[in-house]
Amino acid sequence: MKKMYMESFQEICPKDMNLAIVEYETQDDIQLNFYTKEYLDKKPVYKNSASTVIFKSDKELGINGLRSRGCMLKPVKKDFHDSIDCELFSWYRKITG
Repeated sequence: MKKMYMESFQEICPKDMNLAIVEYETQDDIQLNFYTKEYLDKKPVYKNSASTVIFKSDKELGINGLRSRGCMLKPVKKDFHDSIDCELFSWYRKITG
């Protein structure tokens, strides 16, 4: 399983790159989905396989004391020091009951 996970991750982010992630915190356990403008403007590409990687913030709480979360944006060069245009595409909140 670990081997399959690592192979799947290589498809998302090659070894010679870093993965840009938006880290955020929200009230009411709301989860946000950010995407790069570049990704949203592209024509959809259909694949027969799917790769899923789950990310978790390395901290339980953010600087405002709320639950910290992360959202993957895209692979970037290791020496990347620029900005990334992204949009909040959607959000969701778990409703009990």
